[in-house]
Amino acid sequence: MSLRTEIVGRHYVSGVETDPVSVVPGLDIKLPIEGANVSLRPTGMVGLADAPEWGLGLGVAVSQN
Repeated sequence: MSLRTEIVGRHYVSGVETDPVSVVPGLDIKLPIEGANVSLRPTGMVGLADAPEWGLGLGVAVSQN
């Protein structure tokens, strides 16, 4: 298991210029299951400037050995 944090910024020019900035913390959990590697990536999001206030997500990846 490992912790990760990303700072994400974008620049939009469509009508009104906005520069949303978010902090995206999360966990990477790797599970070896019967010859496969399963990765779970629960993620949260907190908006800092011109960004949505919060969000939650989950990523799942499977690869064969």
